[in-house]
Amino acid sequence: RFQKHVRDDPNPFYRERGLDENQCYVNANTFPVELKAQSFYEYRLKWDPEIKEDDRDSRNKLRERFQKHVRRVKEALSPYFAWDRMNLLVSHVDLSNPVEFISEDKTSKLLVTKVQAVNLKDLRESREPDEVVKIMPLFKQLLNIIWRAYINESEYVRFDRDFYKPEPAIIDGLHVYRAYRATTAVTRMGMMLQIDTISKVVQSETVRNIMDSIESEQRRNNRNASEEEIERNIAFAVHARLENQCCMTKYNHRIYRIERVDWDLNPCRNKFSKEGKEMTFRDYTLATYNDKLRNSRILDVPGMLEVVQGGRSRKRKMDQQSRRDPKRMIFLIPELCYLTGLTDRQRLDFHLCKRLAAETRVDASERISHLGTLVRRLTGKDLPEGNLPIIFKSQPQQLTATVLGPYTIEAKGKDGKEEYIKVTKQVNDWNRSLRDLAVFPREGLKIKKMACFYDPGDRRIADTWKRENEKLARQFGLDRFMPNLREVRMMEMKSSDAWETEIKNVPSDAVIVVIVPRRNNEKIYRIIKRVSILRKGVITQCIKAESLGNPKKLAPVIGNSLKQIFCKMGSVGWRSTFEDIKGHAMFKSPTIIMGTEVQMVRGVQNKYCVSAVGTTDRHFSRHVWQARMYSERAEPKVEKEDGGSTGKEQKGPVIRGLFECYRDNLYNACCANRIGHFNHVLVYRNGVSEGHMKSKLFKQEIEALKSAIEAVQSRIHEEKGVPKVDIKDIKITVVVVQKRISTRFFLKQDQKSFSPFPGTYVSGQSESSSYGPFRSFHLVPCKKHPNQGTASPTKFSIYMDDIFGPEEEGFLASLTFHLCFMFCNWAGAVRVPAPVQYACKLSQMLVDRIKMKEEDTTHLSRAWSGKGGNMAFL
Repeated sequence: RFQKHVRDDPNPFYRERGLDENQCYVNANTFPVELKAQSFYEYRLKWDPEIKEDDRDSRNKLRERFQKHVRRVKEALSPYFAWDRMNLLVSHVDLSNPVEFISEDKTSKLLVTKVQAVNLKDLRESREPDEVVKIMPLFKQLLNIIWRAYINESEYVRFDRDFYKPEPAIIDGLHVYRAYRATTAVTRMGMMLQIDTISKVVQSETVRNIMDSIESEQRRNNRNASEEEIERNIAFAVHARLENQCCMTKYNHRIYRIERVDWDLNPCRNKFSKEGKEMTFRDYTLATYNDKLRNSRILDVPGMLEVVQGGRSRKRKMDQQSRRDPKRMIFLIPELCYLTGLTDRQRLDFHLCKRLAAETRVDASERISHLGTLVRRLTGKDLPEGNLPIIFKSQPQQLTATVLGPYTIEAKGKDGKEEYIKVTKQVNDWNRSLRDLAVFPREGLKIKKMACFYDPGDRRIADTWKRENEKLARQFGLDRFMPNLREVRMMEMKSSDAWETEIKNVPSDAVIVVIVPRRNNEKIYRIIKRVSILRKGVITQCIKAESLGNPKKLAPVIGNSLKQIFCKMGSVGWRSTFEDIKGHAMFKSPTIIMGTEVQMVRGVQNKYCVSAVGTTDRHFSRHVWQARMYSERAEPKVEKEDGGSTGKEQKGPVIRGLFECYRDNLYNACCANRIGHFNHVLVYRNGVSEGHMKSKLFKQEIEALKSAIEAVQSRIHEEKGVPKVDIKDIKITVVVVQKRISTRFFLKQDQKSFSPFPGTYVSGQSESSSYGPFRSFHLVPCKKHPNQGTASPTKFSIYMDDIFGPEEEGFLASLTFHLCFMFCNWAGAVRVPAPVQYACKLSQMLVDRIKMKEEDTTHLSRAWSGKGGNMAFL
């Protein structure tokens, strides 16, 4: 049943003893790990016959060979050890002399030789980060192995990488699993166990039932077609429904991603070889998981699922030839699989989503209580092997945080006068005030022509829009920028082909408002955006017909769309005053802030969209943007700086795309500012993992940024005669933004836990920061969902920093929080700075909505040439 949540907010005036007014205590979802033995021993492995770790096949052979020696290694060393194919890390056992192990089948020998004794206390105090980074993965692996041993001895069942209690909650036929996700973190205080609660929603009907319902629908709708055509339509519809969907298997609760349906395979007839025996897919599955599949029925019909292990975020990265290797292909029986997540129809069901939110969004006090109880229950059990070198503490890590603010947001009222909105702990958005606000129009902005496209069935709605649009434009004082307000060109689209034809005929200086019909709205929307953005270079604003059909929503919908048209043309809805950091040096000289995003096109090998958005004014509120689409063959693998391989491939087009986007944005920003140079460049790079930051590929991205700065300086020097500025005199800061993290913070007040205040900043100088060559800090930009859930922080890792030093990290955090308020589509804070959010929206528009191709890059640049300062992609 849906449970009502009682509003229990923290006291904004509460103050802890010994802390400043803007400081507070927070608990992290990390639990300390105590080591019984401070000294661990590292051993080197030598194989006979020798295997070189050159490719995936060699690594698989190493793994198979090591499995033959595992039992004897456990007897001689320890039941718990970590290994990275060439090294072992164990505790307690110190083998001074080399030991040789012979496999039971006498096919291989393993020589184990001691390398060194590693003292974790000395390692934490080490000033050589390379040494720490090299050995810490083995410590983390050992910690994970021991933690999994505790889970295996408990009543919790593995759910892919997570674990959960076997009984799910059932809501309207959906199975909701309350799971826990555990990872390890190495901080300056030592080793930590990080746990968080997550929820998994699984459909109740099998994939075979979905395939049967699609087949019935196709046969019902195509009764006059031939059998061959019907089967082709069924295959196409099933593929469209299941491609890239995640499914869970009934017998082992693992998550897979569906690539396609193989109609040539029948689980009851087709056979494969397993350990020298020929058996069908049905016989193998029932023999392996007999206890869990007693009542399962597998039909003698064609169709099996070809999948890859892991969800959407764990796509297997290999070339097309390796993907089709029969040894690596995974096939599942549809009768034993269930889709995860919600369907489109279920997402539109408000009451269902409300009941799911009550089950999945866990309050802060309940969340931290569950995590502490879980650690106590699991670690209170004795493991069969005993002699554990590690103890998990049940009390979470406590940190001192700073609440940034209060801030002042500058806006403009209906009468044209400036108004100021105070952002505090209690007030973090101004959605209610948005109707009374106008925009800061760009200098010289005029809407010379406006056209409205609509479907014949929406003529009445179109007439209502024209009348209300004129009324609201005068109400907001925007009619002076729209001299021909009464002369809106109304165009009725009588066929589906007319949308594209008429948009191409509209003048390039016009603004197009499209009332998207209820039917085929996705198709029409894609046509409109593709022609207007890639070909024509005009501003378009799409409004759903059903939104204008509701009289109660008519005024806010038209008012907001009118403001968004002006924002797309370069106007500003509001801007931050930066009153607390105005004295910093970066505000006294020309500064450009950029956000970048690299998005891989789903389902296409080696195809990437590179987008970048940069600021052009001193308020950091107006922007220029660039995007590139590349599709080329991958280049050789990248090696880490310490000599190891990252396993990732170097993408030459990505580096070239970033260079061109940086170069064009910097040049356009200089032209918009009418300046010949800039002294500070701050770049927020979105979605980069820690492993990627340590690779040479990311170092090439930094070199591309420096090369772009030098190219812009040379171009400005040639065109305007401005003296060139040495690259050493331009200060550069690169910050990596990570949203998808497991870290959570819980505000402490009078022994109670609450969701943290917006603007809660946990410094990277505290003992919560991870080991490595990069500083980092966490920021909670926006508040939690009303009365439910816990606010999620964002992690910011500083790759290089010439503008802010370690002592000025608070300035960078405050600037970042200010920028989170500058996204014009949301009256409040978003989780990332506005340039990053704009870059993400640009990539989503080009990749997901428009389906941009590589040859469209030239058309995109040509369509918007000389029209800088707009945000047409919103």
